[in-house]
Amino acid sequence: MGALDWKIPAVHDLQTTMAKFDKDVKKVKIFELCHPDHAGEILAENDESICLNKSNHLRIKCNSG
Repeated sequence: MGALDWKIPAVHDLQTTMAKFDKDVKKVKIFELCHPDHAGEILAENDESICLNKSNHLRIKCNSG
């Protein structure tokens, strides 16, 4: 699994999102990271979403629609 195999499918700009709700926050961006081969293996073995505890912040969710 090389570093170049990881993808960034989305970047979420929370400053822009929160501004829509009249909230002024510092610049915060969340980068979604995906390794398609690794995620495919995990999702093939599990029918449900996978979440770890708050300190790990890992969420893998299969969008079925």
